[in-house]
Amino acid sequence: MLDGTLLKKISRGRERAGILHVLYWMKIKKCPCGEIPDHLCIGGRDKDKWMYVYAPCCGYWNVEFRSGYKMLDDPELMEIAIEEWNEAPRSSE
Repeated sequence: MLDGTLLKKISRGRERAGILHVLYWMKIKKCPCGEIPDHLCIGGRDKDKWMYVYAPCCGYWNVEFRSGYKMLDDPELMEIAIEEWNEAPRSSE
């Protein structure tokens, strides 16, 4: 697992819609749009088997991943999402 510090949750309204915004002090790889995101967003509902992670810079490219049936506010879920984001193949590599 990655070492990260949870800073804060953003936007309660979007959290109710199944999107959780969390800022982490972790290295996040560049988005295919060319931006380096300062945070990632998770789409899904609590305890979904599959969720997706995307960067707010474009909202177009996302990575689906197995969540382990975790709650959206579980810090370990964001660690899993960041790992999957960073390991996803990009055409620029």
